[in-house]
Amino acid sequence: MFVRSTKVGLVTLLCLLLGLHWGMLQLVAWTGMVIDYARTAPLEVALVKTFDGKHPCKLCCLIAKARNSENRHDRQVPVGRLDPFSAPPAVAFFPPTPEALTPCRAGRWAQRVEVPPTPPPILTFPA
Repeated sequence: MFVRSTKVGLVTLLCLLLGLHWGMLQLVAWTGMVIDYARTAPLEVALVKTFDGKHPCKLCCLIAKARNSENRHDRQVPVGRLDPFSAPPAVAFFPPTPEALTPCRAGRWAQRVEVPPTPPPILTFPA
């Protein structure tokens, strides 16, 4: 049960971070507008009035105001922030030297000089 609630919480948090809550609120506002306009006019006229942008409802105005204020806070650049494109790169990459690409040379690692025993040892089990 805990894993399921954690997954639901993470999905909800992701949706909020992506701004999907504004889309859901806008969908609710449009639905209400279509219903309100359809009471006094045909459905075609109600749809045109809903989506033309000239007749926003109170909820549409509140959503637009909240989205704009949220976007303004995101665009503010803090003082002292560095531009990553103006600074020189901190790490430089160079191709490996030819010595590093050669196979194992004598003396680089200790070489085994013992000869394996002949005949090979026999494993015996105690009786």
